[in-house]
Amino acid sequence: MGLRSSRFIGLWRDRKNAKLEEYVNNVKVGSWSTGAPNLTITSGLTVSAGSVALPAGTIGAADIADDSLTGDQVADVADVNTEGGVLLVYRIDVPAVSATALSANTDITVVDKIRIVDYIIIKTAGTTGGGAENISILSTGAVIGEVHSWTGADKAVLRPTTLDDAQLTIGAGEILRVTVDTSITDETSDTGLAIITAMKIA
Repeated sequence: MGLRSSRFIGLWRDRKNAKLEEYVNNVKVGSWSTGAPNLTITSGLTVSAGSVALPAGTIGAADIADDSLTGDQVADVADVNTEGGVLLVYRIDVPAVSATALSANTDITVVDKIRIVDYIIIKTAGTTGGGAENISILSTGAVIGEVHSWTGADKAVLRPTTLDDAQLTIGAGEILRVTVDTSITDETSDTGLAIITAMKIA
């Protein structure tokens, strides 16, 4: 005596509307139209291999998971672009120096090739000393921009007065460095936060 399955899977041909419909346990899970290669899935779809190509505009903002987008999904910004690009933001701690080592670095390795647009330094602790702070590329040691005075107490916002356009591009896998260099020992308690904006380029 054989076993009877309680699961019924079948195809139903709708002659009037010229389409095939798939049913599982009398529940329609898909349909195929003879007029176009369209498939409507009503109970979920699992792709075990290969890929599924979706037409442009199929996925909207509501379909993108929160907190999921990074620079990987951002397109390169071309020269003389007619459609605006998306800026990338890098958050790098400005390190404190010590009484015996009056310079300190914080390095990050950038994943994509970028071009620096601007940056600010927000002091998170410290006195009103007068050292220097700059951001440079480790591979060449070249200074991108400089804040020439590490002055200001906690919460002060410092900005560079110039940016070297010849040094703004950082290649994928290269180092973006925040360097503190001072000659004043009373700045050993000074720290800050560098907020750097850049655009992803080819």
